[in-house]
Amino acid sequence: MIEQTILDFIMRIAQLDSVPSKTDQLRLEIGLDSISFFELVMNIESEFNIHLPLDAFSSILTVEDLISYVLKEVTAHKASVDSSVKINPPTKL
Repeated sequence: MIEQTILDFIMRIAQLDSVPSKTDQLRLEIGLDSISFFELVMNIESEFNIHLPLDAFSSILTVEDLISYVLKEVTAHKASVDSSVKINPPTKL
């Protein structure tokens, strides 16, 4: 689901008629400029409730890089949320 959502975002923002290959470079082959890349990131952050730091952008070159990074962040975020949820036993009155 995460992968398909990211591909859908890329197709919509880059106005593509077909699904990009995972090896396609976001800027050079798909043609995302800095504004459209920022729009893509904002959509991903909003959809998956994660934050993609600016320093990560330089390592995200291909569709696969982006999918892998988002999957890692979503998994880490979910683990963080799960570990912070504690169920307290009922107290006796």
